[in-house]
Amino acid sequence: MNFFGQLLTTAINKPPTTEKLSNHRDAISRILGIHTDIFVAVAFSSSYNDAKWLNARSKVRELISNIFVRGVQDIMLVIRKVCKALAGSKEVVIPALAMQKQMWIKTYETLQATDVDGLRTIISVVADASHLDLLNEKPFSPAFHPLKESKEVAKACEEVNDSLVIIHGGFLGAMSKYANAHDSSSVLDLLRCPGVVKNITKLMLSPVGNLQIAAKNLVTQAFDVDVRLECFRALLENLPDASLEGIFDFLEVFIGYSPLIPEACSLSQSLVRCLTDVIEVLCSSHDGLLRSHHFLNPVGRVAPTAELPKLWSLMTRAIAVIFKRTPSWSIYYESEQMIEWMRDALIFGRDMLAQRRVFETAVAHTEQESSSPNVGKLSSVGRTMVGDLQEVLPELARWLRLTDEELLHQSFSLLQSLLDCFRESGIPPSPIGINKLVKHIDDARKGGSSRPQTRLDSSRLAKLEDSLVSFVADDDEVEIISHSIATQRETLTEHKGVKSTTASGKSAPSAYDSKQATTKFPKPSTSRLPTASVQQRQGTKPSLSAPRKFNSIPSVVISVPKRRGTGPKYEGAVVTSPAQESSSDSESDDDVEPLGGIAALAKFQRSPKVKRPAERRQVKILDIPIRKYKSLVNRDSVRNSGLAFRFKPDISPLHRIILSWDYDHKGPEPPVSGTKPLLVHVPDQFTDHIQYCRVFEPLLVLECWAQIVKSKDEATDSYPITITSRQYTDTWLDLEIRITDSVKKDWYLAETDIVLLRDVAREKSVLAKVRSYTARPWAVEAGLRCYFALDTIEPGLHIGSNWRLRKVFR
Repeated sequence: MNFFGQLLTTAINKPPTTEKLSNHRDAISRILGIHTDIFVAVAFSSSYNDAKWLNARSKVRELISNIFVRGVQDIMLVIRKVCKALAGSKEVVIPALAMQKQMWIKTYETLQATDVDGLRTIISVVADASHLDLLNEKPFSPAFHPLKESKEVAKACEEVNDSLVIIHGGFLGAMSKYANAHDSSSVLDLLRCPGVVKNITKLMLSPVGNLQIAAKNLVTQAFDVDVRLECFRALLENLPDASLEGIFDFLEVFIGYSPLIPEACSLSQSLVRCLTDVIEVLCSSHDGLLRSHHFLNPVGRVAPTAELPKLWSLMTRAIAVIFKRTPSWSIYYESEQMIEWMRDALIFGRDMLAQRRVFETAVAHTEQESSSPNVGKLSSVGRTMVGDLQEVLPELARWLRLTDEELLHQSFSLLQSLLDCFRESGIPPSPIGINKLVKHIDDARKGGSSRPQTRLDSSRLAKLEDSLVSFVADDDEVEIISHSIATQRETLTEHKGVKSTTASGKSAPSAYDSKQATTKFPKPSTSRLPTASVQQRQGTKPSLSAPRKFNSIPSVVISVPKRRGTGPKYEGAVVTSPAQESSSDSESDDDVEPLGGIAALAKFQRSPKVKRPAERRQVKILDIPIRKYKSLVNRDSVRNSGLAFRFKPDISPLHRIILSWDYDHKGPEPPVSGTKPLLVHVPDQFTDHIQYCRVFEPLLVLECWAQIVKSKDEATDSYPITITSRQYTDTWLDLEIRITDSVKKDWYLAETDIVLLRDVAREKSVLAKVRSYTARPWAVEAGLRCYFALDTIEPGLHIGSNWRLRKVFR
């Protein structure tokens, strides 16, 4: 039996690299099929549980385990081959799938409820296939792929599904049989065996309902919990290392597997729902594990928070894959089906981004960074986490073309939160992400364009434009060298590969010119073709343009002065030629069309001809660093689209002044340390901006203090609060609070509110500004921002401390 088992194991595990070896494996498979009953009986039946069968039983179990593992690997191999065939590969040979289906069925039937080792073996094998749901037949049907191999592809798809049905079918029954025969302590002993919790966690993340239920039943019985969220809490709280390892394995498999197949909607749906539960377990302001001292400082083992950066990185990569691939997946489903799970994906992205600071604070707590005196700076872990979000931004921009209003609203809200995260951290988004967003704005401003338009209305477009202003550098300038031109129709000739442009507005042929591909949601585009670009400044108001991507940037500036007479005026045309941009993303929608600045030159042909003596034109090559040039392009683009005129002023200095005041100070003037601001008469005219600020800033500060003094005499509602989280952002102290008492129906907090936090027992009070407000059925949660000058001491705003809150003024 030993020799026969080793022979079979070797034959099964060795890949069929030659026809002879393939025939050898087929012969072995036929032998196994004939003798399946005896093999399974020796391995798992109670009749062969004697000592004399111990050695043979061990070898046959090893053989069956290898057969099952190899069967799962063969399923994956066939799926990869089928996907390559659908992608157009002409030399793909789809192997036949030789699954020992009868052996799977007999094993599930024979496995004893007391056989812990056999159960561990089955759990391990099935967990390796936990991400494999039944293949959707539509993407593999000849109707979608009219290839001569379509019948072979459809047959392989059917064989894969039949095999998966067998693997999934009996697993729930085997697990239920074990759970019904044991108490909670025995099930907990099973979970504590090496590798079991990791595999159970993978099964709970599975898109297959039977696998999820089977794993959940074991956790439910072991820890006396009920719903899926509580199951994840029990695993992460009691066995965190193995649970996180299972989540890591599943996320890595998802990131590699989901772009491979035509669609992975069910897998993505299961993933985002389960990870939303995981984030709630870790970061909940009420009882999140990352807010628990016992979880962050375990006794006798290493804190699991060291793995949090890896978890964050994998989650951001996973959500980026989902945002990127969903447009191509959506063509195989009805809109109602897609809307349901896409909403779940947006909820996951929102929750993950909202809890970024909780992740960072937990890691900093373990590394003892939170006690650092330089609390205003973003930690190294925080910078890494914000950097991980870079690839999410351009993929999320795809969803701005959704037609469902609710999904579009959720997508835009998530995008705004993502941009706020970059702005608050001081880390600018990648040029790819900025270019995509500016392109959406550019498309929306061109009403007559035949290309797909963003679905954002004007108000949301304005908000998006205002958000992009924050990432534009204002200190980059380019030198303009002015010269005269001979006639209105004189040509801007080509210089060092720069595209030639005539005064009539027509462009000379260029190697970069190509047709543009359209992108429609849900069906993605299949190409990205660059075009030449020309940027022009007209008078003091820049013309509409959008930032473009360059692999190499020729620094050529051709400048023309303002013309006299009746013709249109322009000042300084910058002519550049982009390099061909290569892209691995065949579904990107970064189409680039010629800028409107070229059309502006056409106006010269309608001007009267004025003959002037020709003067020598000059070309000056500027050595501008690429990084500085890109910043210049972004700045001009945002300004050209009208963003600068709607730029919101930075009033954070005013907030610092107000929040640094002592509320209990008495008197008509605010408590100001040092020289008091001088009040002067308001003049009829102002010479400059400095004079305007010097006159009105003291008046504004005095008015704010008068509002605070007035609030002391007014009776307002106050509510007890508990501080659930705190972290430093730059020079601010950001707090998360919870109000568990019932509040009045019309009571709420707005982002413009200034509130008072008071500790009556210690006679302490702090002014704070509202950052966010959420009313939930069981509590009210809010985010506050405080400021303390360098010479003041924080009055004990610790996590878990109790204060009373009331509104002061708006």
